[in-house]
Amino acid sequence: MPTETLPFDPNQVPKLLKEGRIKVVRSPQVTSSERAVSTDRMTERAKDILGKDFLGVEAVRNMEAKLKGVGQAVEFDTAALPPIPYTEKDLELARQHGEMLVLRVGLMRLGGREVPLSLINFRELFRTDPLNKLSTPYFAFRSDANDWYKDQPFATKGGEIGLSWALVAKNILPGSNSKTLNQQARVMETYATNLQSQGASRTEFRRRTATEAAYDTLLYYVNNGEQLLSDKYDWTQTRTSDGRLVLVGYFDSGGLGVDYWDPTLQYPNIGVCLSR
Repeated sequence: MPTETLPFDPNQVPKLLKEGRIKVVRSPQVTSSERAVSTDRMTERAKDILGKDFLGVEAVRNMEAKLKGVGQAVEFDTAALPPIPYTEKDLELARQHGEMLVLRVGLMRLGGREVPLSLINFRELFRTDPLNKLSTPYFAFRSDANDWYKDQPFATKGGEIGLSWALVAKNILPGSNSKTLNQQARVMETYATNLQSQGASRTEFRRRTATEAAYDTLLYYVNNGEQLLSDKYDWTQTRTSDGRLVLVGYFDSGGLGVDYWDPTLQYPNIGVCLSR
């Protein structure tokens, strides 16, 4: 590869600059205000395209307000809000395929201190239904329930959810029910390939964690009054202490269910809600 020779002696740069015979050209810098304008523009487009299926900062603040109405003084941390990482084409395809855009959070201020959001401490915010529609938003709070996961490490620790945007299927992927875990993976790969052929820029699908699934579902419920997965379970990537995979769903009048299933088995009402 040929090398290029500068038309002047590099040692003479200070002198040439002083004499005005050369100039330093800097790349334009994007200011914080310009980034904010870009973020605001994308937020507005997402609202226009997805409507009620756009759950951003306003939706998170609305959940705070509704919870405060039932005595839960919680604040969700969105200070380091990331930009929306999707194109308009991604959002259009999301609308066509029944996906919602969710702003997830990983930290919350509760009782005067900031704590990582976990399945259990998030669940405890919903001892009373903030919409006053259900006797309990979580099945585990029923007197006849077996609260099997209250001491499970996956439910009590933080780190299963963080501040981020995610496009998430509101229902299980067609054809993913009545499948073992490995069979579901092949259905997921086929779906990703098809979506990529339609022009999607982000097709790195994955299963949600149990905490993400519960958060997404309750955020949607509080803001839209609709119970997603009313007769289906989302098979998440979260494992119980004995290695089985956690299910989240069956959000009917009895409240949101959390259960588990063996990866080698299949069931008609167990599928997967993809997140990307």
